[in-house]
Amino acid sequence: MPAISAQVGKALVDFSSKNEFPDSDDVSAAPVEGTVITTVYRALSDAKIGLETEIRSLSRDSAPDVETWIATAKALQKDIKDLRALANNIVKQVEEDSYGNKSELQELHVEFLEKEISFNSQLGDALLAIKEVEDCLRKADRLATDKKIIESLQLLADSQVALGKISIPDNTRVYYLLRSRFLARKDAIHEEFLSSWKKLVLVDPAGRFTINKSIDREALKLQDAVTVLVSYNELDQTAVRLWEDLDEAIVKPRTEITIAALRAFEIHDNGISLAEGSPEDTIEMLLKDVEGLTTVLTTNLPEDFVSPLAKAMMPPLTSRIREMWLDKVIPHSLEDMEQYRASLAQVHSFADKINALHWPGTETLYDWGRNAPRLWLNKRKETELDNTRNQLAHGVGQLHSAEHIETHEVSQEVSADIVSAGSKAVVSDEWDAAWDSDEKSADPLNDTPPAPLGGTQDAPITIEDDPADDDAWGWGDETTEVPEDTPPEEAEPLAESKSKAKKPNRNHAVTLKETYQTSSMPGPVYESIVNIYEDGVKLSKTDDSPIALATAGLFGLPTQILALYRAVSKQYYATHPSGNMLLYNDCTWLCDKLTGYLTEWKATDDLSPRIKNLVKLDPEITKLQGFGKRAYKEELISQRTTVADLLGGTQNFLQTNRQEDLEQGIDSVLAHIRALSTEWTSILPYSVLASVLGSLVNKIASKLIADVLELPSLNADAAESTALLISRVETLDSLFHNDETPKFADQWMKMKFLSEVLQSNLKDIRFLWFESHLGLYFTKEEVLDLISLSFEENVNSKALKKEIRDSRLQ
Repeated sequence: MPAISAQVGKALVDFSSKNEFPDSDDVSAAPVEGTVITTVYRALSDAKIGLETEIRSLSRDSAPDVETWIATAKALQKDIKDLRALANNIVKQVEEDSYGNKSELQELHVEFLEKEISFNSQLGDALLAIKEVEDCLRKADRLATDKKIIESLQLLADSQVALGKISIPDNTRVYYLLRSRFLARKDAIHEEFLSSWKKLVLVDPAGRFTINKSIDREALKLQDAVTVLVSYNELDQTAVRLWEDLDEAIVKPRTEITIAALRAFEIHDNGISLAEGSPEDTIEMLLKDVEGLTTVLTTNLPEDFVSPLAKAMMPPLTSRIREMWLDKVIPHSLEDMEQYRASLAQVHSFADKINALHWPGTETLYDWGRNAPRLWLNKRKETELDNTRNQLAHGVGQLHSAEHIETHEVSQEVSADIVSAGSKAVVSDEWDAAWDSDEKSADPLNDTPPAPLGGTQDAPITIEDDPADDDAWGWGDETTEVPEDTPPEEAEPLAESKSKAKKPNRNHAVTLKETYQTSSMPGPVYESIVNIYEDGVKLSKTDDSPIALATAGLFGLPTQILALYRAVSKQYYATHPSGNMLLYNDCTWLCDKLTGYLTEWKATDDLSPRIKNLVKLDPEITKLQGFGKRAYKEELISQRTTVADLLGGTQNFLQTNRQEDLEQGIDSVLAHIRALSTEWTSILPYSVLASVLGSLVNKIASKLIADVLELPSLNADAAESTALLISRVETLDSLFHNDETPKFADQWMKMKFLSEVLQSNLKDIRFLWFESHLGLYFTKEEVLDLISLSFEENVNSKALKKEIRDSRLQ
């Protein structure tokens, strides 16, 4: 029971302080009796004491905050008191001013009434202005309908002024409606005006142009119409539109030269129409018709309208006249020069008349006259280049025979050789007929293609592998090429041969001639150049010519023609199997002709030094020579490459195991060279043909010699087979005249001696070295290598090798 009493006391304290019910049903259902009450009282007392203790503790801790709160509350009470006093003062003051406010209200009312009166007055004025605008618009509409455009426009202008005086905002509906009606009336009047304008200035697409200064039953006159255009700010626009219509209907059918059939002008007092017939196709008649057009315009149109019309019309019209008519009458030669002179005078006169009217566009015409020399020269240049281009486009065409002639000063012995060789030669004792010395023309170190004409010079053993790279006519480069595989020992016999050639002999002037074939391409080029120079001479002797200033420029045209020939001709030569050789021949022919012409030109007595110096063909001849030489060399390189490929290229041709393959390879290259000989025989002169074929034969000989020397060993059968192959190559000797093969193929004799060595025993080789000419073509080392290659090392071979090594021959 005591435990229950204690729990009951605690439950009462918790309920009082925390509002919590006891969890135990025993406590909730416990009866409250005397002992329980005592226990409960004691618990409540203890709880009270604890609460008081806690309050005292809190009071001590929060004392400063409480003092602050108290001070703040007192200050707030003071502020409230002050505000109450201020409010009382305000109420008192308002009560005192109530009588003054009544007076101000009365003044505001008077001001409001005055504004109302002003507004009503303005509203009345606005309504009157609106009525005025409406009346003006209505009257303008009626006048426009009656074709009284000027009066209608005046009223329209008045309505616009009245509309501007209306004192209402622009964004009000009333103003918007009035503005819309004004613009609608203006557009309607403009349409009426355009209808009348088209009657005043009538352009019929069928080919008639009429200007009426007035219209029956209409008040609008042409001068007034121009005033209307000014008011609408459409003067320039209308002038441009009139010119476009006039150009399409009248002017183009007369001036547009691309039209199938031109129409002539028929001039009337107040207009122009197209006649049925075609006009005269002359500048004079064209300018006369255009002048008639300007007269009609200036006579019938108001001056205020003529000026913008002229600005729109004359620049394109004069440009068209120049491009389609004036440039067309420029002659491309000196023929028709009188007609050209007349055209220049007519154009200048027409330009003066247009300029007197202060119309634009005359500068185009004056410029055409001032630049007559330049324009004529451009026309001549264009014509000449077009003609040259067209002639070249015909291609090689039919071949023609030509003759190349050279004069050389040679010794008596060489002269006899030339005659004995069957060359066409004329011998002269004149010392001044010399060209170059025989020694120079026969110099094997010269890098020009073949020897000039006939090929009859004394030909010492050359150290050059490919002499046929050089020019067939004796043109030479300044460089000397010495092939790497050429032994230096060959220089001694060369020097000996040169020393023999320099023996003093009585020289003769020998003229050599050879025939060759040219294409149809260089002939027109030469003719054009000659015609240009002849025209240049004529022009230089005519001081009053309008194109006299073009003389110097005319003399420069041949340079451009030759440049065009060099630039485009090669593609046309390429269509012919022998195109490069024909190109070479054509350049030779052209250089000969130009050189001869230049010589005659310089010898002419009736030309001034200035005119003579205008012909500068020497640089062009040099370029032309180089152009031909390049074609010659390209062909030679191509054929050499073909020969090399047929002989195994970079590989050793003789290392093929099968004899049949070797024979087939040799036969192929021989057939190729013979085919070239057949093809070129009718084209090239013999000197060039022999030089080219000699170069190819040289290629074969050099290849076989090098391949033999590169073999590791060579038995008797292989040596015999190789000698048979060389004997097949020796059949090419028939391509040359009078055993001249060594003169054009310096490796020919070396190859023949190689064949002898391959078929010889040691005794024969000793004879060839000491008693024959083997030492002229083979060095000691080469002969020793051949002995080692073909013979076993024994006492005899060693003895011969020692004997050769100790010999004085190099």
